[in-house]
Amino acid sequence: MAAARDPQRIAIAEANAHMPRVDGLPELGGNRVHVSEVTAWYRHDRTPVTLPASQPFAEDLAIARHGAALIAPGAIL
Repeated sequence: MAAARDPQRIAIAEANAHMPRVDGLPELGGNRVHVSEVTAWYRHDRTPVTLPASQPFAEDLAIARHGAALIAPGAIL
């Protein structure tokens, strides 16, 4: 969010009624950026792409277990 609020950078926002609204952590601004803080915005009313569910390969699970071991409980990514 800090990058979007930086006046030295260009911030482009998408407005899409099909995207879920997610409230972020209050101490990080709730993941909200005011329209006055963006350079440009556009409306996009298509439904987001949904990938079909599939079973992970053994390699995928091994990579996930390795990555999970490196992340502290309660960490924010």
